[in-house]
Amino acid sequence: MKYGGEMYDVLESKLFIFRDSCYKVRISQSQFAGAFSIMLKDEASDFYFNYISDNATLDFHDLVSCVKQHFETEEACQTYLSEWRNTTLLRVLRDNPDKTKL
Repeated sequence: MKYGGEMYDVLESKLFIFRDSCYKVRISQSQFAGAFSIMLKDEASDFYFNYISDNATLDFHDLVSCVKQHFETEEACQTYLSEWRNTTLLRVLRDNPDKTKL
């Protein structure tokens, strides 16, 4: 699974999959930075290639931090929190009339 930076796309969950995939194909942790772009898609991939890929001094942690700071902003966190606080069973039922209540 790839990270695109969209709403509800959580970088940490994609990093877990990325690390697991790297270990399975014997990519060592010291090589993660070189493979990082493979886990990106759409806007996240565009951001990487337009703004950070040319910076050879960035290690894996730095690359992840740059992408996270750009896409997982405080505004996005507040949006998630607001939606979570406004979620009720009645609202979910109303918004999904074609689904069963089981």
